[in-house]
Formats: sequence, C-alpha cells, structure tokens
Amino acid sequence: MRALSAAGTCNIALDRWAMLCIHDAASMCPNGVGWPADLLIARPDGLGGRIVVKRRITRSSATAHPCFLT
Repeated sequence: MRALSAAGTCNIALDRWAMLCIHDAASMCPNGVGWPADLLIARPDGLGGRIVVKRRITRSSATAHPCFLT
C-alpha cells in the first residue's frame, strides 16, 4: 500500500493493491491461494446506507476500476 501511495496521488487503486497481495500469497502458498479472486467493497450510497460492489479479477485483469479507488 505504501508503494502505491508513494506515487504522490491521493487515490489508491484497491483492486491493484489486492492483485499484488494475491500474487504474493499465491507465490508463497500456491496450493492455498490462486486465481480468480472476488473483490468486494462497500461504498457509501449518499443516503446513509452502502452499496456493495463485487468484481472478479484474474492475474491479468485491468486495474483501477473507479469503484475501487479511494
């Protein structure tokens, strides 16, 4: 997370961060972690509730989906 935020931007692509974490975990434990992976994020809906967004990613998925930027 620190490396992604070091680029000087306030926005962090959480899907990119997740991909890096999954890649590292799969490298260390290939029998327990693998692709594809489902990402979930809960975002405020502006009305006091939240919207849950689900995205399935693979090793080569495009990153920085707008819903996963903080």
